[in-house]
Amino acid sequence: MNAPRLEDELSLRRFVLPGLFVLALFWTLWARRPDPPQPLPSETSAPAEDLWELGGAIFGTTWTAKLFPGESPEHGPEQLQSLIEERLKLVDLAMSTYKAQSELSQLNASPVSGEPQTLSGELATVLQAGLDLHARSQGAFDPTVGPLVNAWGFGPEGVKKPSPAELEAARERVGGEKLLLAASKDGPEAAVLIRSQPDVFIDLSAIAKGYGVDVVSGLLMNLGYERSLVEIGGEIRAQGMGRQGAPWRVGIERPHDGPPEVEVVLPLSNRSMATSGNYRNFRMDDGRKVTHIIDPRDGSPVAHGLGSVSVLADSCMEADAWATALYVLGAEEGLKLADQEGIAALFLTPEGRGGTLKSSPSQSFPTLPSSP
Repeated sequence: MNAPRLEDELSLRRFVLPGLFVLALFWTLWARRPDPPQPLPSETSAPAEDLWELGGAIFGTTWTAKLFPGESPEHGPEQLQSLIEERLKLVDLAMSTYKAQSELSQLNASPVSGEPQTLSGELATVLQAGLDLHARSQGAFDPTVGPLVNAWGFGPEGVKKPSPAELEAARERVGGEKLLLAASKDGPEAAVLIRSQPDVFIDLSAIAKGYGVDVVSGLLMNLGYERSLVEIGGEIRAQGMGRQGAPWRVGIERPHDGPPEVEVVLPLSNRSMATSGNYRNFRMDDGRKVTHIIDPRDGSPVAHGLGSVSVLADSCMEADAWATALYVLGAEEGLKLADQEGIAALFLTPEGRGGTLKSSPSQSFPTLPSSP
């Protein structure tokens, strides 16, 4: 009788709370934005641009979109809200592991193996990106990690502590090499997937949010809004410039268990950012901190001392997946791979008990600004 309550509690801790913390950070940054420069006596002061902020719930977390209404005056905020929600629901119906009717859930439940199964173009796009990154990250990112996530109690099955036998059984089902994705003869709108064993469970939660951000940002661009800031559960896409022709200002949170604090503020334009860390979504088992990020290579929750890693990339889908992969690898190994792959990443590692942080940017990460 307690399973639904525990599952709801897990969903709240896993998704909603990080989204609320991100919203709080956005509000902090917006409230602390610098005042516009005062005009000279001979100048006429231009009125401040209106800014619409839309938002809602999706993927078990929250989404926000900030945009300037003057760029496409034929759309009202209610119409935009509806268009964004409809598009995000389509992504959710393709990739959710929490909805039994989703395309991915039906695929995972299918007993078929060794035979081609047709995927929608949208699901195939995200899965292919995950498989590509699986190879590039030396297995640190794995779209088949779902059985291990579930075994450790961070999936749809609810909170639990796995037995050694359950962990071993989960490990047998994990491995990106168990999936073969190819183009479909029916055209570019579909693809075919071959699974080498029927119980492979695909989990795209570490990449689908970023894809959703890209989808909303692209939707707004197609509607004529060339400047926007889109966020889903902490994954961000900044398109164009913000107010006063300046880049959008995006905060990286200080990785600690206390109230949210902004550690670094970055100017962002035409780029995406995602952050992965262990400081929000975890539970304690016998005095041990068990995080929701599982290392697919050994089947255990990540236990190194890295606080967080933030990644900048051209697409939010890429930033989302790389943030998870680099966090799994840790500060030393992750920084080495980021430099090899040309990934712009910032690693923040707590040092001692005084609240100090070691900041380790990759070679491609922009020069850090002064503290906010």
